[in-house]
Amino acid sequence: MGVKKIFLFTTIYSTLFAETQIYLAPRYGFPLGALAEHFEGGLGGEVWLRELEKKPYFSFLQPLGLIPSVGLSLSHNSMDRHPSSVLNLYQFFVSLGYDVFLPYEFVLHPRFGLGAFYGSYYMAQRNKRLSFVNPLLVTGISIRYPLYRELLLEMGIGHNGFFIGDPLLFEELTISLGITIRLGLPPLTKTARDPMGDLQSAIIVHYERGEYEESLRKIEELEQKSPDDVLIDKYRSLIFQQRKRQEAKAHLEAGRHFRAIVLLKQAPDIPEAVQELRSLRESLNSQVSSLLAQGIAAYERSDFEQCISFMEKVLLIDPENSEAQIYLPRAQNRKRALERLK
Repeated sequence: MGVKKIFLFTTIYSTLFAETQIYLAPRYGFPLGALAEHFEGGLGGEVWLRELEKKPYFSFLQPLGLIPSVGLSLSHNSMDRHPSSVLNLYQFFVSLGYDVFLPYEFVLHPRFGLGAFYGSYYMAQRNKRLSFVNPLLVTGISIRYPLYRELLLEMGIGHNGFFIGDPLLFEELTISLGITIRLGLPPLTKTARDPMGDLQSAIIVHYERGEYEESLRKIEELEQKSPDDVLIDKYRSLIFQQRKRQEAKAHLEAGRHFRAIVLLKQAPDIPEAVQELRSLRESLNSQVSSLLAQGIAAYERSDFEQCISFMEKVLLIDPENSEAQIYLPRAQNRKRALERLK
């Protein structure tokens, strides 16, 4: 069948030429709507083309964070209304999804796709076999958890809509539990594979997935084999900054805004952290005049420690504030002078 060949070609091509994820799982379908019959089960697979968005024709996907996939699944319908009849559905689809990184290394992956399904229906009473091809709508969400190295456990819930005629729509809710295999082979070339290049690619891939511990492990391997590689310091620094950004989020959730600013300032190479710092400063900007007034009042009553605290907060919100730039060093100098007199 044509869709089988397409899926097989996609799997082989993407395995050799891109970093991919292949998901294989048994699936069970629950019928929805009056037209539905009971699905006993099936088998499905998807190939996520994680490097495709870096190709010229698909570069528009990268800023959106969308990951394309190609999928194929087979379902067997027991046909409760006609026990001696059989309906097999072959589903072929393409979809777009994105990753949402959760605590404890869980990854949530919603997706939406379109495709076609091929149905093979055998009517036992008439000894007749029918075939048909119709559009297919696929939506779903899955959650993944790393098991070991390149293996992930994945559980998915999906909704399939089978268009079987104007305006009939057959709907099915599917549940699947299976294994996702991550493959990250470099492109085939006429030259031999470069072990250093493999390690560099692994560092970048794990970093982009948010798998910082694994990325650090690869950095240590690279450092042992090539101590002067420029990626070592670059990605160690980026991972450090990402962790500071994570700490800042925790402080923000607890209402500790100034501690969050201090941490976000340590992530200047993370665009998301820079934007979060800008937004946080804008949200606190209304406090500047009050903090300044309290700081000046503290200075005038010789409470230099309090003045320093208020002025530092002002400069965290507004680093260019001229009054805080004047009062902060004054208060620090007066405090040091008093300490020397003791």
